[in-house]
Amino acid sequence: MVSYTLSKDPNQVILKDLISKCGISGGSIQDITVDYDLYLKLKILGVTVSPTISNSASFECPITASDIESIIGSDGSLSGLLGS
Repeated sequence: MVSYTLSKDPNQVILKDLISKCGISGGSIQDITVDYDLYLKLKILGVTVSPTISNSASFECPITASDIESIIGSDGSLSGLLGS
């Protein structure tokens, strides 16, 4: 599941990247890659171990143009994001 909040992306950098990678702006469709770090704190037999796991995950574009319009509203803002 992908969750997006406009207030956490005030300059719409993430949204514009998704529009580009999902081919909504006319380009080719690319996979979305997310790099992540997991910081764990495990207690094993009374000893605390704190490993960090770094990895990345790729998946197909999860959105369409209508999904974008539902996020930003259908007041013509999509054409502004597309640069037209």
